[in-house]
Amino acid sequence: MFKVIVGNKNYMTLDGFIQKLLIHAHEHVFQLSVYLLPIFGADLILRANWLKTLGPHISNYGSLSLKFFYNGKFVTFQGVVDHVPMQAHLHHIHKLVTTNSIVEVYSMQLMDPNAQSFPMLELLIDLAPEISSLLHTYV
Repeated sequence: MFKVIVGNKNYMTLDGFIQKLLIHAHEHVFQLSVYLLPIFGADLILRANWLKTLGPHISNYGSLSLKFFYNGKFVTFQGVVDHVPMQAHLHHIHKLVTTNSIVEVYSMQLMDPNAQSFPMLELLIDLAPEISSLLHTYV
């Protein structure tokens, strides 16, 4: 079992390694060594080791593009712009949890600060009166 360090400086267990993977893009063939990682959402993540073989290149994270000179021609990789985020449903979160794709889940809810009571606090009826009073005071 081998582990590699990833962009956020954490370690991930490898599912495998391909020394010479041929990628066909823009009428060019690129040879890459790739790690197979248990991640979802991307077909391929370009490693810094491969990017430095390109020499000077221009990356624009705003337009998701990468432009470089390769075999006598300029090549531009154009990423797909994400769709507008949608509300996650229970089955989405369940999939992320069961595939070990997330560690923590947070929830945000917009509330009217001028409202007399918060719906969350109405659910906390069974709390000790001291704790309930404290929550009503500071929330």
